[in-house]
Amino acid sequence: MDKSQDLLRSAMALEKAGRLAEAEAAYVRVLASWPDLPDTWYNLARLQRQAGRFDAALASYRQALDRGVSEPEEVHLNRGVIYSDCLRQDEAAERELQAALALNADYVPALLNLANLREDFGKQADASALYEKILALQPRCYIALARYAGLQKIVRPEDPLIARL
Repeated sequence: MDKSQDLLRSAMALEKAGRLAEAEAAYVRVLASWPDLPDTWYNLARLQRQAGRFDAALASYRQALDRGVSEPEEVHLNRGVIYSDCLRQDEAAERELQAALALNADYVPALLNLANLREDFGKQADASALYEKILALQPRCYIALARYAGLQKIVRPEDPLIARL
């Protein structure tokens, strides 16, 4: 496995130097010989996403999942973001976010993305409940607090939501 480590170090150095196309090619070379490296699939997927090759990134993220990547909820989150933000396939995005939450029900980035998705589609009650869960987990998650506040009807200055700020 010495040669694979040398190639991986080279790929990472190229990526760090901003030579992303070369880094991607190096990751592909590594995976051609050693396909059971889930973190390398993950790194390849990140570069493919940055390059706007979303279908390739989704496939590489799938390989990372299939090969046992650590923190698979993050991979599902990244797939969900591609489906939502890049491909506008919102049902697929929701499936990925739900898959992330099935692995880690308290994974705030997936909760936040799912809440935003629900809010975008007019499901304010669902979004509010998700923002409340996020704020219970991370009271200083200001993005969730701002989005949550935007969904609430505040009628007086003594409202508990204002006190929270």
